[in-house]
Amino acid sequence: MLNKSIGFIGGGRITRIFIERMIKTDKLPPKVIVSDTNDAVLSELKQKFPVIEKGNNIDAAGQELVIVSLHPPVFADVMREVKEFIKKDSLLLSLAPKITIAKISEMLNGFDRIIRMNPNSPSIIGEGFNPVVFAEGISSKTKNEMKDLFAVFGNSPEVKESLLETYAVITAMGPTYLQFQFEKISEMAVSFGISGEEVKNTISKMVEGAVQLWANSNYSFEEVYNMVPVKPMLQDEETIKNIYNTRLNEINNKLKS
Repeated sequence: MLNKSIGFIGGGRITRIFIERMIKTDKLPPKVIVSDTNDAVLSELKQKFPVIEKGNNIDAAGQELVIVSLHPPVFADVMREVKEFIKKDSLLLSLAPKITIAKISEMLNGFDRIIRMNPNSPSIIGEGFNPVVFAEGISSKTKNEMKDLFAVFGNSPEVKESLLETYAVITAMGPTYLQFQFEKISEMAVSFGISGEEVKNTISKMVEGAVQLWANSNYSFEEVYNMVPVKPMLQDEETIKNIYNTRLNEINNKLKS
């Protein structure tokens, strides 16, 4: 199982991340079909990854593992299109938010070999945090096979399906809350005289240490926070917190509606 073919329905960002990582880790099966409504997207993927085949939704749906990377508005229409072509012993991995396993199964006339996942961008270097939910009927053997595959992307903890959209807000989108700050601090560091070669190592080590001190020490938040006497962002902290409150509540409510 999973060593012969994968079909991707949707050729967007996550499909690119998955294919690139699977190639780097020698996990890509011999047959990979990608479908997308935008032929330019497919042509660009084919140019970047010559090993893949361009196909339509039905072609992709006929593979051992079918990975559906579509936005919710078009998801149901595509499932109706391909439901007769998904093999009974295949697996379907949905990366779409909001659409539950029960709803997907209903769209597919009771097909229940379904998995849901919310991947994030560090998966491309094997450092992702990708919460996953398995349909009840999936065997332990199949789960383990899939977890072995998911391991090349990083961590894939099993979570409650009711929390998957919350994880999307915190982990799938989470890197975007921080990466522009890393970039700005890097830019400032270079302007202050730290060389371009040093700056990424300097900032990454600082961030890793700060996270470990916050998450894995016995010190309270107040103790950790007050270990540094000078706090240049202090006067802006409430503004930043309010932005987080507004934006994250907004997107969480949208995904949960």
